[in-house]
Amino acid sequence: MGNMLKEKIGLNAGILWDILDVNKELNLSELFILSKLDGANFNMAISWLYREDNISIYEYGGNQIVFLVY
Repeated sequence: MGNMLKEKIGLNAGILWDILDVNKELNLSELFILSKLDGANFNMAISWLYREDNISIYEYGGNQIVFLVY
């Protein structure tokens, strides 16, 4: 069961990666909407990318802006 969840999180992280690769920077709300993931799956995927240092997040104008770190 744990491996299946890990695989799903990885696949969802790939969805977020692809969206950011095309759009460069998005606020978290925009990324969430474009991903079409539910809240829990989005949070796990974004956390995975952040923990692995694949993304960075900064605040601007009250928004959290996320972008890929290559």
